Amino acid sequence: MAKTTKRLIFLSDGAPTALVSLIGHKQYRRCARDIYFFTQFSLSCGILWWIFMERNIIKLHRKLRFLFL
Repeated sequence: MAKTTKRLIFLSDGAPTALVSLIGHKQYRRCARDIYFFTQFSLSCGILWWIFMERNIIKLHRKLRFLFL
């Protein structure tokens, strides 16, 4: 999975051409590398999951808002 993700992100033929032409090939590769390493870091995935759950609980159950404040 990680190998496939890396291949899709870093290959220029898999990159969205409009985005690459807008920000440039070098900047796209730098951003793609940052995103790839961020998603591979397990702690960041856990943090994103907790943020997602917190927002959904607050949105669905307003009375449970005190749990996160």
